[in-house]
Amino acid sequence: MQDMDFVQRDECALTGERDLEFILKIENFPVSMYTVDKTESEDLDLKADMQWWISKGTGSIQLAPLIPLDILYKKGHGSGAIGSTWEHHHAEFSDFISGFGVNRVLEIGAGHGFLAQHFVKQNPDALYYIVEPNLPSWSHDRVRFYCSMFDASFTIDHDIDAVVHSHTFEHIYEPRKFLGHVAELIQEGQWHIFSLPRLEVMLARGYSNALNFEHTLYLTEANVDYLMMSSGLEVVCKKYFRADHSVFYATRKRPSVVTGAVVPRDYDRNRTTFLRWVEETKQFVISINEKIAGHKNGKIYVFGGHIFTQFLIGFGLNVTAVSGILDNDPAKAGRRLYGTNLLVSPPNQELKGNREAVVILRAGAYNEEIKKGIVGNINPEVIFWE
Repeated sequence: MQDMDFVQRDECALTGERDLEFILKIENFPVSMYTVDKTESEDLDLKADMQWWISKGTGSIQLAPLIPLDILYKKGHGSGAIGSTWEHHHAEFSDFISGFGVNRVLEIGAGHGFLAQHFVKQNPDALYYIVEPNLPSWSHDRVRFYCSMFDASFTIDHDIDAVVHSHTFEHIYEPRKFLGHVAELIQEGQWHIFSLPRLEVMLARGYSNALNFEHTLYLTEANVDYLMMSSGLEVVCKKYFRADHSVFYATRKRPSVVTGAVVPRDYDRNRTTFLRWVEETKQFVISINEKIAGHKNGKIYVFGGHIFTQFLIGFGLNVTAVSGILDNDPAKAGRRLYGTNLLVSPPNQELKGNREAVVILRAGAYNEEIKKGIVGNINPEVIFWE
């Protein structure tokens, strides 16, 4: 594990109690999930032990210590930008926000900014503000940008009636402080609306993008409900986007005196779910390595220039037999996945006309979309190991 100034976390992120119990360490895991230029040496890639703990009081599973933010997010990795699933997500979440009649919106952590584009197109009188350290390259006369992290020092010199964020909350190291900053920006009765991954479902189904160096806290719905209420934010409604993808929350600022926040007590259930995910991932990798050992003809690829592949390698995938990584994001083509020696290629480039190609596929909620795209548009004879 390389030296770096880790961010310490020694208490439950929900309650502040110092009651963490160690449950798992994955040694020497890449600290970032983006791709880099293929000429950059793998020796420069930083790795650290990924250590997971559980609160004995709440059952909250969380990572500690944490990667410094300037290292973790040195570059973007395109999450949420590619594929029909994400296109539908952004459109439906924009509809959800619009349903509350807001038109002066501050978005935290907009990334590529696709949600903003949907919203201003849908609402011609809306003004939209984005606070994001890695700003998108496009511009719009009703969208204004703040190149900044969202923290206690952030201020906005415009009136807003809602704070929104999409797949951002699960990245926050100190959720109680974050929600405190949100509550300071809005008036009583104004809106805080967000989308986050359904981590309970994802972990239960064995998805490898549920928890990692970026998703450092197992945000069950009980945990989120507790965090909202204890921060003075009333959960008004929820909407689910697909069974295994996202949940949309609409919350509203309540009076300063809040009662009734029920502390979750889910130690046994959460610990069992987490350890089952660990064992299932290990068994999947063992089964793939057995198939690799018996494989005679055709190149083997793994899908995902992202955390999906890094986790397979972290749990022991035999990468010496893998010819490369496939990914639908054209921005990743010809680049190297951080922490590995594997290069990324577009599926069409490697699979078209290749009758003996094998694709290792463990991409969670995106499996069917990926398979459909390959089988229907590139090569129906590809063999999938999943």
